[in-house]
Amino acid sequence: MPYFTILFFLLFSCAQHISRLPSDNSENNCANAVTNIYQSHSNYTNRIQVSPNSHGARLPGYEAKMKKIFSYVPSIKRFVQEYKAENQTTPLNKEVLAYLVTANKKVISELSSLKAHHPDITKVIQRAREGIDYNEKQLEKLRSFKSEHREFLSRRYDESNKSDKNTFRPYKKEFYGVLGEVDVFMKIEGSEGIGIHFDNRLDELMPNERTHNRLLFEAVNNAESRLRGISTEAFNNLRQRYPLIFDRGGDNLEERIERSVSWMRSKEIDIVASKQGQKYLIEVKNYSKVITKNSLNDDYGGRKKSIFTQQKELVELIEYLDLPYRPMIVFRRGITEEAAQDLENIGFQVIGK
Repeated sequence: MPYFTILFFLLFSCAQHISRLPSDNSENNCANAVTNIYQSHSNYTNRIQVSPNSHGARLPGYEAKMKKIFSYVPSIKRFVQEYKAENQTTPLNKEVLAYLVTANKKVISELSSLKAHHPDITKVIQRAREGIDYNEKQLEKLRSFKSEHREFLSRRYDESNKSDKNTFRPYKKEFYGVLGEVDVFMKIEGSEGIGIHFDNRLDELMPNERTHNRLLFEAVNNAESRLRGISTEAFNNLRQRYPLIFDRGGDNLEERIERSVSWMRSKEIDIVASKQGQKYLIEVKNYSKVITKNSLNDDYGGRKKSIFTQQKELVELIEYLDLPYRPMIVFRRGITEEAAQDLENIGFQVIGK
């Protein structure tokens, strides 16, 4: 029995086949309903071109494949609109949940079919996919939700009630971050890894990725060794020079050092690449609109780090840890020349102008 069928049987006792959307209307076929949505919408963007020697360039029809994957990313709003157009009413909440699960699994299934020219590159993509796939804990949560919220699932979706949408939030996976990283990984020349940390993750990675991971975590280890026994005055000098690394608070010098090292180990790079003898640490930005100078520096009234501050953190890390990398940032929906200039002034190569 197909996995989709098993999952739907657990979620909806009325589901007889994976292609059928649970509905009061026996003719309402899930595949037909969502196909209309998929064909009319895709958040895939061609702002970032496929580099001639990239993994994507070696994969026939790559952009068409990726556009298809993006088109399956679920949207409750689009689904409700399509359903209303065909049925003159909103769907039952159990139908909304069925749609989300179907679409989620469709994205993951399509991503798993994205094969690269080299087995290791395919495995990198598959590791990214596994990070967004349903795990057993999430499947159990879905089963429990169906069992414990029968009344909610049996009534119709209320577009005017935000709580209905929020109820579904835990079951709607956030794909754009991972899909954006995979897309840029495939398009950038010399891409060698996705999701590379500054702590030791060697057992999880492919050979090319291990080289980068080892270099990063050993650099942090060396920094930790240098910080042992450092004087308060010397630490304060570091804090003035690299405030985004070392201004971490703490009751004493030992605690401030521990927090700084812990912060460095917690960092993760979206993509690593090597091109013509130069290594790159690449950040991928999937914002829904073109980034301007104002949005680049917006810290939401001090509640969040601005995009610009986040990138300054990477610049400080590269300099303090003496890493043999250049920083690169990719804006999939674009960035204005003025905003890009601010990033280039602190050392970034900017793609998406």
